[in-house]
Amino acid sequence: RPLEENLAVVAGLSSYRSVSRAGTSDVVLEFEWDTPMTFAAQDVREKVDQLLPRLPRGVERPLLLRYDPAFDPVLRLGFYGAADLYRLRDYGENEIKRRLETIPGVAAVKIKGGYEKEIRVELKERLLRAEKVSPELVNQRLQAENVNVPGGVLRDGDVEYLVRTLNEFRSPEEIGELVVTQQGGRAVRLKDLGEVRVGHKERDVVTRIDGAESVEIEIYKEADANLTAVAQAVKERLFGADWRRTLVDGDYAPPPATPPAPTADGRPGDKSERKPLAALLPSGMRLKVLSDQSTFIEGSLREVNEGAFQGALLATLVLFAFLRRLKPTLIIAVAIPVSIVATFAPLYLAGVSLNIMSLGGLALGVGMLVDNSIVVLEAVTRRREAGEGVFAAAVNGAREMSAAVFGSTLTTVVVFLPIVFVEGSAGQIFRDQALAVVFSLLASLAAALVLVPMLAALDVPTGAADVGRRRRALAALRRYGRPTRWPSVRGFRRDRGLRRWALLPWRLAQVPFDAASRLLFFAAALPAAGVAWVVAKFGRALGFVLRPPLRLFDLGFSFVQRAVAATLAGALRARLLTLAIVGVLGAAAAIAYGGLRQDLLPAVRQGLFYVEIQFDVGTPVERTDARALALESVARDALARAGVVPASVSLVSGTPRDAQAKPGDGSHTTRLWFRLRIGDGRVAEVEDRARAAVLAAFEAVPGVGAPVVDAPQLFRASQPLEVEITGADPARLREAAEILERETARLPGVTGVRSTVRRGRPEIVVRPDREALARYDLKLGDVAAVVRAKVQGEVATRFSENDRRIEVRTRLPEDETASAAAVSQLQVNPGRTPPIPLSAVATVETSAGPAEIRHVGGRRAEIVAADLAGLDLRGAADALAAIVRRAEAAR
Repeated sequence: RPLEENLAVVAGLSSYRSVSRAGTSDVVLEFEWDTPMTFAAQDVREKVDQLLPRLPRGVERPLLLRYDPAFDPVLRLGFYGAADLYRLRDYGENEIKRRLETIPGVAAVKIKGGYEKEIRVELKERLLRAEKVSPELVNQRLQAENVNVPGGVLRDGDVEYLVRTLNEFRSPEEIGELVVTQQGGRAVRLKDLGEVRVGHKERDVVTRIDGAESVEIEIYKEADANLTAVAQAVKERLFGADWRRTLVDGDYAPPPATPPAPTADGRPGDKSERKPLAALLPSGMRLKVLSDQSTFIEGSLREVNEGAFQGALLATLVLFAFLRRLKPTLIIAVAIPVSIVATFAPLYLAGVSLNIMSLGGLALGVGMLVDNSIVVLEAVTRRREAGEGVFAAAVNGAREMSAAVFGSTLTTVVVFLPIVFVEGSAGQIFRDQALAVVFSLLASLAAALVLVPMLAALDVPTGAADVGRRRRALAALRRYGRPTRWPSVRGFRRDRGLRRWALLPWRLAQVPFDAASRLLFFAAALPAAGVAWVVAKFGRALGFVLRPPLRLFDLGFSFVQRAVAATLAGALRARLLTLAIVGVLGAAAAIAYGGLRQDLLPAVRQGLFYVEIQFDVGTPVERTDARALALESVARDALARAGVVPASVSLVSGTPRDAQAKPGDGSHTTRLWFRLRIGDGRVAEVEDRARAAVLAAFEAVPGVGAPVVDAPQLFRASQPLEVEITGADPARLREAAEILERETARLPGVTGVRSTVRRGRPEIVVRPDREALARYDLKLGDVAAVVRAKVQGEVATRFSENDRRIEVRTRLPEDETASAAAVSQLQVNPGRTPPIPLSAVATVETSAGPAEIRHVGGRRAEIVAADLAGLDLRGAADALAAIVRRAEAAR
C-alpha cells in the first residue's frame, strides 16, 4: 500500500494494480499510449527511492521490471543430463544466466528446478533446553566467528602490508566444532546442539524433461524489444551463428570439427572463443529448446511472403488469360515488384518493421497494385491502335487517365489512412498494415503514371508484320561486321595523294581497335539475338501449349457472360422478386454476423500447448511432482492412441515464491508442456486432436480436477469480459464474486468463467494471549522471532566455497515442526528456566489463509473474468450488468 500511494502520482499513469501473497508483492503500472517509458521508469525509481527508509524491516529493495512476468517467456530451455541437480542449477545460474543477461533486449533470465546448495544447522529442541541456549545466540556466534575483515594498512620500512582478520569456515565439519557457549567450564559446541548437514534449500518448483528431472531456463524480453531479434541472438549465443543447422528438433547437433583460423601473427587460433555455449558445456550436460515463440513468427512471415509472391504470379496469369499479349502482361508483371520495393523506403522512414501485419498489408495491396497499371496501359494501347506514335500514345494515354487513377487510388487510401491514428491496442496492431497498404498504393500510382507509359513506349519488333524489319536489322548487322565497313578502311579509301601515305601508320594502328570493338559488339549482340530467338520460339511453343486451356477459358468466360446477362435481364423483369431475394439474403447475413465470435486476434496454433492441473491446496511440491509424473505417462499413452508424436514433454510442478503467479497457483499446481512433431500435417488439426486426447485421458483419472488447456500467446490482453469488484470488506467481496461467478457461468455463450477468489493454503495460526505474555514477562515480538527462527529458520552467515557463497541456515528439524501440536510445544523463552511452551502464551490452531490480496486503483478488489464463444460482446456486457445489479441487491 505505501508503494501504491507513492506511485499513484507518477506522470502519465493510466491505472495501477497490485497482487500480494506470502513473501512477495507485485505492483503493475500501466501508462498512457506514447508515454516516454525511459522518463517514466526514472520517475518510478525516484518514487521508490523516496519510500525506501519507510519500508518494513527485512523487505528487500524493490525491483523495477520493464516487462510483465505474467506473460509467457520468449524461450524456454531445458538443462539436463547425467550431472547431478546441484551442478546443473549452479552452472545454469553462474554461467548460462550470466551470459544470456548481457544480450541486448533480454529483460530477465529465470532459473527453475534443480537443487540450490545450502548448509543447514538443524538444532534439536531438547538439546537447546538442556544447554539453555537460544537460536539467537547460535546465529550470533556463527556470524561473529565467520569473518573476513580488513584492518587497515601497516608500513614497515619500504614495505606496505594490508592487515586482514581472516577466520572463515573452511568446511562444514569446522562449523560443527564452533564453540557456542561455556557451561560450567565445559565448551558447548554447535554439534552438541544439533546436526550440520550439506543439503539443498526447500524446493518451490520441480521441472522434468521426458520424465527426467532437469533445470528450466526462461528468457523474457524487454517490453519494446523485437521478439525474433532477441530469440535469434539468444540462440546464436547458445548454439552458434549457424544455429539453424546445429539446432535439430530442439537439441544441439555440433557441426563437423574444423581447425581454428590462425591469428594475425600466424599462431594457431583459439577455437574456444568462437564455440557456442552449448559446445562448451561440461560432460554430462545438455541444452534443449522446449518452446520458442520466434519460430511461429518466422514461419508466418515466410508464409506471408510466399502468399504475396503466389498472388502476384496468379494476377499475372489472369491478366495474360484476358489480354492474350505478352508485352502488356510483362509490363504489368514488372510494375508489381517495382511498386512493392518502392514501398520499403517510406515504411522505413515511418518506423515500420517487416512483421506479419505489414507484410499482410503488402500482400493485400498486391491485388490492388495492378488496377492502376491496367487502366493506364489500356489507354496507351487504345491510342496506339488509333494510329498515334509510341511516344505520343504513352504521354497522351497517361495524361488522359491520370485523374481517374488518382481518384480511385485516393478513395482507397482514405479508407486505410484513418486507421493509423486509432489509439489503443487496436491502433498498435493495425497501424503497420494500414501504412503498408497506403504506401504500396501510392507507389503503384507512381508506377502506373511513370513506369508503365515508359515501358509501353518501347517499340519492340514482334509479330508477323515485323518480319521485314527484322530482316533489315540482320542485313545491317552483317554490313557492320564487314572489314570494308571499318572506320580505318573507309578512312584509308577517302584519303588521296600524299595524305593517304602520310596517315597510313595511323590507319594501320586503328585496325586492332576496330577489330576489338566489332568483336565486343558481336560478343554482346549475338547472345542477345540468341536469347531473342529463344524467347520467340518459346513464345510460339507456349502459345501452342496454352491454346487448349485458353480456349477452355474462353468458353467458360463466355458462359459466365451469357449467364450474367440472362440473370440481369430476369432481375429487371421481376423486380419485386429480386428485392425479396436481396432482403432474405441481407437478413441471413445479419443473423450470421450476430453469431460470429468477436476476438481481438485469432487463435494462434504453434504445435505447443500445456495442460494445467490443480491438486488439493497445500499439497507439497514433491507429492505434486510424483502425481504429475504419473499423469505424464497417461498423456503419452493417450497421444500414442491418437496417432500424435510429441517431440518433447516437459513438466513444471509448483510455483516460485518470488514469481507473479495466477490466482490459485502454488505448490499444488502443475503444468505439462507438449511440443508436437507436426511433420507435413496441419498444425491446427494435429494440435486439436492432441488436446482432445490428453483432456479425455486426464478426466478419466480419479482425483484430477478440471484440467485447463492453454498455449503460449504472442500477444496477451485482458479477458473479453472482466468485472472488477472493489470494496473494503473482504467477506462481502468474496460473496459478491461468488454470485457473479455462478450467475455468469449460466449465460449462453460464456465459457471459462474464472474468479480470483481462491481457497488459500492451510495455515497454522498463532494467536498470542497478551495477559499470559505479561504474566511471564515476555514480549510479543520476541515470541514471534523465536517461532520464526525455529520453524522457518534464519540465514546466520554464508560459507565460502571457491567463488560461491553458500547460505548457512539454522532451524529445527522438519519433524519437530510438522504439526500444530509440535509448534505449540516450542519453547518461547530459550536460555531461561523454567521453559515456557508456546501453548502457555498463545493459542495454536489450523485454518485456511488468504491466497492473495489484490488491489485495483488502490482499493481492495476481486475480479471475475470469462471467455466468449459465439456471443455478442455488447449483449454479454448488458447481461453481466444485470447480474451485477442483482448481486448488489442480494448483498
